[in-house]
Amino acid sequence: MLSGLKIKNTPLFFSAIKNARFLMGVTADFNILEKIGESLYSKVYKVKDKGKEGNFHIFKLIKPEYRYKGMTDSLNRQIQQFSNINLPKFRVPVLYSTDEGEICLLHDLFPGFTLDKWRKSVPEFNLSAFLRFAINLAAELAGIHGAGSIHKGLKPLK
Repeated sequence: MLSGLKIKNTPLFFSAIKNARFLMGVTADFNILEKIGESLYSKVYKVKDKGKEGNFHIFKLIKPEYRYKGMTDSLNRQIQQFSNINLPKFRVPVLYSTDEGEICLLHDLFPGFTLDKWRKSVPEFNLSAFLRFAINLAAELAGIHGAGSIHKGLKPLK
C-alpha cells in the first residue's frame, strides 16, 4: 500500500517516467541483461537481441539533463563519419530517438576488457604488455582521427 507516499510533480520525476517507458519499449526487441555502468552523460546497459542467439549489444541511454535541441542531428553526423572508418575493432553505433526526446545509442558488444580491469589483473607493472596495449590503442585512435572524428573521452573504465 502506498498511503502517505508523496510524489513531487517535478520535471525530473516526469523524465524518469519517460525513461522507464522508453526502456520498456526497448525490451520489446532486447533483453536488458545488466547495467554495465554510468557516465556523466549516459547510463550503459548490456542487452541481447530477443530471438537471436548470441547477439549482444551495448545500449547507451543519454541522460535527460544532458540532451539538447539538435543533439539527434549532431549524433547522426558523427555516426555518418564513423561509417567511413574501416577498423576491425571499431563499432559504428545505431541511433534511436523518440518524439518525447529520449535518445540512445546501440552498438555491437566487442568482447574485451577495460583498461582498469586489465591493470587490476596484472600483479605487477609489465612494461612490455603495457606497450603492446598502448600501441594497439594508439593505432585504433589514429584510424578514428584519420577519418575526421575526435573521440569525446578516453577513460580507464571504458
